[in-house]
Amino acid sequence: MNKEAIEWLRQQVMDRLEQARAATPGPWQVAQQPGRQVVYSTHFDNDGRQGYITDVNLRENAPHIALNDPQDVIARCEAELAIVTRCEAVLAAFADPERGLWPDVTRRERTHASATLHDLAAGYRHRDGYAQHWGEA
Repeated sequence: MNKEAIEWLRQQVMDRLEQARAATPGPWQVAQQPGRQVVYSTHFDNDGRQGYITDVNLRENAPHIALNDPQDVIARCEAELAIVTRCEAVLAAFADPERGLWPDVTRRERTHASATLHDLAAGYRHRDGYAQHWGEA
């Protein structure tokens, strides 16, 4: 995976991370109210307001919204960024063993790092800027 692709992937993760950090913190939960289902946050802001979502399609979307709680998305994005950084270091070490962190990086390790980055990028394949060949190892 080339540097442009890695930077694109890193930016997608960072964008998702920023959105999650800007969202009302969770945990988010699904509750049944008379005649409707709601999603709400157990977090109260400084003004005592609680995050609360209702809409026409909530019944179908409520479990998905609750499972994508901002704190979970933040944790996943931080983990993805760590994976990108580690894989990028392996690729750099393989490309230039004199300057790399690990002069003994093998072709197999390079292949695994590249495949991991391809897999992560494929998770963002529906976003603008994705190139199909990034998802192919």
